[in-house]
Amino acid sequence: MGRKKTYLISILLTLYCLTNATKAFSQETDRNESIGSHSSFAHLSEKNKTYFLKMHPDSIKLSDSTYSKINYPGNFKLKKDISVFGWHVSWMGNSYYHYNYSLLTHIAYFGCDIDPTGGIRSFNGWDTSDFVSYVKSQNPQCKVLLTATCFGKSIDTLLRNESSQASLIRKLNDAITRKKADGICIDFEGISSADKEKFSSFITNLKLNFKQQNLMVCLTLPPIDSNRVFDFSILSKSVDLYILMGYGYFGRSSNYSGPVAPLTGKSGWINCNLGASVDYYLNNNVSPSSLLLAVPYFGAIWETKDSGIPSLTTKFVGYRPYNYDLGMLKYFHNDTSLKASYYCKETDNTYRQFWFDGVYSLGEKYDFILQKKLAGVGIWALGFDSGSHDLWNLLQTKFSTGNPNSAHSADSKTIGLAQNFFLFITTHIILSVIAIFLILAILVFVLLKIISSQ
Repeated sequence: MGRKKTYLISILLTLYCLTNATKAFSQETDRNESIGSHSSFAHLSEKNKTYFLKMHPDSIKLSDSTYSKINYPGNFKLKKDISVFGWHVSWMGNSYYHYNYSLLTHIAYFGCDIDPTGGIRSFNGWDTSDFVSYVKSQNPQCKVLLTATCFGKSIDTLLRNESSQASLIRKLNDAITRKKADGICIDFEGISSADKEKFSSFITNLKLNFKQQNLMVCLTLPPIDSNRVFDFSILSKSVDLYILMGYGYFGRSSNYSGPVAPLTGKSGWINCNLGASVDYYLNNNVSPSSLLLAVPYFGAIWETKDSGIPSLTTKFVGYRPYNYDLGMLKYFHNDTSLKASYYCKETDNTYRQFWFDGVYSLGEKYDFILQKKLAGVGIWALGFDSGSHDLWNLLQTKFSTGNPNSAHSADSKTIGLAQNFFLFITTHIILSVIAIFLILAILVFVLLKIISSQ
């Protein structure tokens, strides 16, 4: 009997360990996914792009070469030594006409696809758009950068050929100087550990070339440096700003639902988190004054086994922008222990979990940035919040030298309502036509009644 009891306990312990191992693996798999934090967006399907491409009704471009400075209510100056770095994704079109440039110190065009043989596969509109001139017309002090992207095995091909690197550096320099921009953001994701020295050498040579025109060099960092590919003792001599891509901790390959950008950990579930990622880089001699923490203006949706937190995932629905959930924000739960926000929805015995960063959870991350005395914040990506000024207001509240007054808040709500009304009209054309027809019919009926009574 004693032996059977021992076997039973052993089986139960084994099952417990396997369960926790599965939970750990549920996020461990996303270590690999996080390597491609931006690559998944660079190759986003046309169908999924429609979720991110919201209309911007507040267009203020006057003509092909004339711009009117956008007037956001209650503009303030940013605090000293704080940088706000935002990416504009090329497939977001001309949404850059609608950003609040008084709250941006750096903006990077995403992006330029590198040919590993030393050329440029595609500039994705950088060379033909008015992006740089428009940004400078709004804020001459805002640094405008071109993001150069290279993913996976293509990096190996480039880094193992010095002549290809030299050719690429010349072409990038030319693409930036012709547009009178301010520098480059290098976004190489999936660098092999065997290429550690070659990558450092490439960045060194890039800076040697770029400093002749006083151009900046910025470098993205993955949330998890699995391959230990960054030699910061060398890189920091050439890199002006590091941008830690603080998202991808949970995603497509997760066995359990969870926050895309968890600030803190939870044993057996959230084993990797922003706090640990930041500490890793700071402990590896990255100066806080040169490290930006990039946050997501997007979230993830899963179908799950139940409404539990966490819950096993049955299907990954997809990534969605912040503005996808504007109508559901009131249902979100702000978990003060996780410092994350989520919403669970049940329909016909099907459970969906929405994990999005909003004003609460982003505010916690901004407080963390200030507490750690980091260089500032990065945003992936600008325009994902179209239709709301909430996230602009939050940046202003946390990082400006003044606080928004009540008039500002009221104006912002009015602007948001107007934008949402316009968006409804433009996205529900048939309903809008019917409504307008009914209103006109009622007006004609009332007018005829008045005339006949006279």
